[in-house]
Amino acid sequence: MEEKLENPEQMIDFQTEYTKELHGLSDYPKIDFELIRKHFKEWEHHKVEDIMTYRNKSFSSPVTGSVAPIHHTPWASAMDDSSKTFLNQSKK
Repeated sequence: MEEKLENPEQMIDFQTEYTKELHGLSDYPKIDFELIRKHFKEWEHHKVEDIMTYRNKSFSSPVTGSVAPIHHTPWASAMDDSSKTFLNQSKK
C-alpha cells in the first residue's frame, strides 16, 4: 500500500492511520490523531513555502492541547540547541 502513495498528503494519511492502529493496541493515553494529521499537513505546506523557515512554527500538543512557544531564535540561526540556552531564552 505504501508504495502506491503519490504525494506527501497521502503519505501523512497513511502514517496517521498506521499509527492509530498501533495506538489502539497499546495502553497509551488518548491522542488526537486528527490534530496530528492536520499539523503534519500544515507543516508540509510550510516546508514547501519556505524550506528555511518552516521549522520556526509552533503547534499545539495532541495530548494536552497546549501550544508550544515560538523558539527564541530562527532555526537557521540557532547554533546552540542545548536545553540550558533554550530554557534561559524562553524566560525572557
